[in-house]
Amino acid sequence: MTAQKFKIKTIESIDFPLVEFKKIISFQDKDYDIEKGLNDQVIDIHNIEINESTVLPLRQYSKSMNLKLIPEWVENNAIQELKKVIFDNEIVEETVVLNIYLLCPDTKKIFDLKKISIQEINQNKQINFDEIKLDEIEEKLIIQSNFTRNIGYSSNHTLKADKKSSIIATNREIRIYTDEVDAPGGDYLDIGPYELENLLFKVEGGFNGNLKRPKFLYHKAFDKYFKSGDYYKSVQLFLLMGLVIFSDYNLKWILLSEEFDQNNSEHMPVLEFICKVLNIKKAEFMEILELDQNEKLSKYLEITHTLQEKIQVNEINYKSFFQKLIKSELKDN
Repeated sequence: MTAQKFKIKTIESIDFPLVEFKKIISFQDKDYDIEKGLNDQVIDIHNIEINESTVLPLRQYSKSMNLKLIPEWVENNAIQELKKVIFDNEIVEETVVLNIYLLCPDTKKIFDLKKISIQEINQNKQINFDEIKLDEIEEKLIIQSNFTRNIGYSSNHTLKADKKSSIIATNREIRIYTDEVDAPGGDYLDIGPYELENLLFKVEGGFNGNLKRPKFLYHKAFDKYFKSGDYYKSVQLFLLMGLVIFSDYNLKWILLSEEFDQNNSEHMPVLEFICKVLNIKKAEFMEILELDQNEKLSKYLEITHTLQEKIQVNEINYKSFFQKLIKSELKDN
């Protein structure tokens, strides 16, 4: 019996953003607005600067906020792009609608969905989300938007979306951070911003006979991007590559320094991180710490090669991530 081959057909859609938004954030009973432009996709409001000498945490300043979004076309030919993914005898303004909705992934809260007609884009039209309660948000509020069919269409054309509410284009996500975001290293690694002048990053560890706990420092000008690393592929890639070097520094510090203290609550998470990457039990690793210095050095030389390999497949698959990054760049081009 000959195996049958099936060709999977993909519904036509637009894989680049058509609309960006101007953003205006205000607060209940407060004479203070935050205005952001079309290209501001990550907005940090966890501290509110009242004046040059007064800064208040957002949650102390207000219990709720209002959000105004003003949509504008990214490209002048956006309507023509939408025409390509609907049927020839359809009119874009009657067939397609812009959807905007807010959500908080941590609390699972989904706020109002707004449907905007195509004619309202580029008309300085304000879409209002009023009295968004801050106690329903943890860490960040996400703004997502897309274009969908507003009506169905009866057709045998298998490559065009014909169902009502089918998504035909997705715009860039916007993130509003309402709380301070943890440093990229979390509870495990000492990673943070610093004034590095012309350097992008620097690893401190002190190897002149007195090993100190390693620190991975990145230029403070990029702090908001590093703290939103899951949004920026460039930051993700940088951290993944840097983590290989930095993890080796930490392994060396644990095994060879006199400073590492297994009774120190700040030191043990680093050891636990190394164990997690190596996929070995903590008790097994602790036995290595009981060896003499020469034996520990020998163990370090043995383990460091394993660490470099396993960090690429445990937790995050480096190869898979890189393949997806290349694929997304090919789409953009």
